[in-house]
Amino acid sequence: MPTPTQPLDVLAAIDAVCDRYEAAWREAAGADGPRCEDFAAELPEAELPEGLRLEALRELFQIERQYRAVRGEQAADWAVGRPAIEALLNESLADAATLTGRGVTPSSSGALQLRCPQCQSRVGLPVDAQLDDITCQACGSSFGLLSEGPNADITAPRVGRFALRQRLGVGGFGAVWRARDPELDRDVALKLPRRGGLAPHEAELFFREARAAAQLAHPGIVSVYEVGRDTGPEGTGSIYIVSELVDGEPLSERIKEWRPAPRQAAAIVADIAEALDYAHSRGVIHRDLKPSNVMLDRFASGGETARVGLTEIGRPRLMDFGLAKRDAGEVTMTMDGQVLGTPAYMSPEQASGNARWIDRRTDVYSLGVVLFRLLTGELPFRGTATSQIQQRITDDAPSPRRLDDSVPMDLATVCLKCLERDPGGRYATAADVAAEMRRYLAGEPVLARPLSVWGRAGRWARRRPALAAALVLGAVLAIVGPTAAVVIGRQATKLESQLDERDELIAQQEKRVDELEAAKDAEGVRVRGHDIDPIRVAAIERLLTNDGERLMATTQQLPVKTAGGIKARIAMARLLLAVGRDAEAAMLLSEIGEPSTAQLSKELTQLREALSKAEALRDAVREERLGAAGVKAARQLRDVTTPQLPAGNLTPSDIVALAEVLLEQEQGRLPLPSREGLGEGLDRP
Repeated sequence: MPTPTQPLDVLAAIDAVCDRYEAAWREAAGADGPRCEDFAAELPEAELPEGLRLEALRELFQIERQYRAVRGEQAADWAVGRPAIEALLNESLADAATLTGRGVTPSSSGALQLRCPQCQSRVGLPVDAQLDDITCQACGSSFGLLSEGPNADITAPRVGRFALRQRLGVGGFGAVWRARDPELDRDVALKLPRRGGLAPHEAELFFREARAAAQLAHPGIVSVYEVGRDTGPEGTGSIYIVSELVDGEPLSERIKEWRPAPRQAAAIVADIAEALDYAHSRGVIHRDLKPSNVMLDRFASGGETARVGLTEIGRPRLMDFGLAKRDAGEVTMTMDGQVLGTPAYMSPEQASGNARWIDRRTDVYSLGVVLFRLLTGELPFRGTATSQIQQRITDDAPSPRRLDDSVPMDLATVCLKCLERDPGGRYATAADVAAEMRRYLAGEPVLARPLSVWGRAGRWARRRPALAAALVLGAVLAIVGPTAAVVIGRQATKLESQLDERDELIAQQEKRVDELEAAKDAEGVRVRGHDIDPIRVAAIERLLTNDGERLMATTQQLPVKTAGGIKARIAMARLLLAVGRDAEAAMLLSEIGEPSTAQLSKELTQLREALSKAEALRDAVREERLGAAGVKAARQLRDVTTPQLPAGNLTPSDIVALAEVLLEQEQGRLPLPSREGLGEGLDRP
């Protein structure tokens, strides 16, 4: 038999082979099915590796034995001439002996030691002896190990005080028997693990959990009456569980041929959830909830199933709380780091082997898988045991509506909330699930809300971060690219407009420079074309000597880009040119965009030479005309006509008017500006 430490793929492979073999016997319809050893030998290596054939053959032998027993055939008869089967039959004798107590052990002579169900005396049984006719040498009574007829209770072996009547089923965990409790005069279901089925530490955990389940008393839970060990003389014995015998069928068998309507599925899940919540409130977690652990009791009444008209199939009742089943593909382990539960129905925390994280929400997840199965007829995850476990850890469950769009949205939403990978996202209790089912049955909206598009996108991104990053980048480029192009286009248009404005300003400045150039040329021609009276030159020199710094400071403080500032600088430059201060005049003119200082200096040098010649000529003419006395009088006149600047602030108009007056070219008189002409302009004596 498969051992508890075998990997899940091994167990799943053996389970698949057993399913095919059992299907072949069902198709035989009363005729002989394939022989188990021939069936195993014909399987290809890829489907059943050589190292697994013996383990698989043990399981196939039990299936063939069960089908032949139904037809009344004894294994001792049909196993003759089949060496491999004879060996397995001898091995099964030890299993049969174990059913009467772990006190049964092989003797030193090779015989099996049994206990008589009548007097409890030791009975030695040869390995090759018949199992259906055993005689006790102490009391003379006869009994059999394989009898399943109506009188089986008379000669049946015993486990404790219970007489085994009929074997109801055999699985990887062991056998389930209909047994008779003579003390309470009732039939019960008695479970016995197969030989070697439980390691010592698992047996202790088995006892602890089963005893906890025995404390549960709820209409939706199959009662566990007793848990014990059939102790033998050596101090060891067979573990057994005694529970209520339910007249019905497992939900797993029912849904093979029947798919409930949405309201019926909701009613079944509501009853299961109520029973789960009761167990959770008593500190018991099922950990292996699945349809095969839900019995439909034909004689149980009440519950939501009765309210929706499902009385003919019976009320769902939970069983096998905390039982460690080890059927192929139905693996339950309890040590930290190992799998705990059935792969098709286990939660992500079970699949990851984190036993410390298992709580009542683990059962809520399994309940969601049951609801998914009832609504769609399928499981949320399929594949091998290993792939199913991996999918639970990494993938979100699909919506039931993806498989069947007729599933009501409310039920699909509740189902997905139960199947959340994160326990914190599930319903906190099974009672919450039951309440949601009752709301649906009453036509009220459920409290759970579907996951939004953004929520689904976020989960998908967490599962596939690289692809999500690439898609986000592409989306950003698709959105930002055209937007950036529009923004850049607008910026380019704005820049082009600014450049046009700049070009217009440059053109205006160039026009103004041209105007200033023309004015400068006109002034140059005027200065060079006319002689300046030496008396005026002397007056200008005295003015600049006395108030030159003030005039220069006032002129340079005026804004260079205003008309007043430009005219004042030109007027001041004219005064400086008249007295030969060429560099200072050039500096003022350069502030308003005039030609370079070097060019101006050259022109001014020529102008100064012309002025010197004109001055010498004028002095000669004047002395000849006026005589020495006249020249002296002219000098006196010059002294008394030295202009004096007022103490107040000068304006650009004052400076321009001052230049016009001092540079007046008329001969014979020196008109000075009036106070009205200069504002508070020049004082004259």
